[in-house]
Amino acid sequence: MFMTQIYGTVLGGFINYAVMISIVTGNKKLLADSNGDSSWSGATIQSYNTNATTWALAAYLYKQGQAYSIVPFGLLIGAGIVAAHRIFAHVCTFYQVKSHLIHINTSPVCSKDRQVPCQ
Repeated sequence: MFMTQIYGTVLGGFINYAVMISIVTGNKKLLADSNGDSSWSGATIQSYNTNATTWALAAYLYKQGQAYSIVPFGLLIGAGIVAAHRIFAHVCTFYQVKSHLIHINTSPVCSKDRQVPCQ
């Protein structure tokens, strides 16, 4: 078992090096460009680290009476807005009321989806 782990570690190092060389060679222009699209910046990995830290401290940050105690209620507020809109749209279609409000998609409006960059 120990020798298998050693073999995997050594082989993994060579494979990691080969993949890194392949990525750098294939994307040389993008990596050298100072106005790139930041797809290689590591920002996504850093955001995972930030999210993990925030959730680890959730008991202290989001406790009732603290500065960010409203944040967990944001999930309920967003779900409530979407549910109210669905009920409104259902009532409008049931009673055949013409309204342009039933065509609004509230999910991206109420969530973080609108911040996803277009690529």
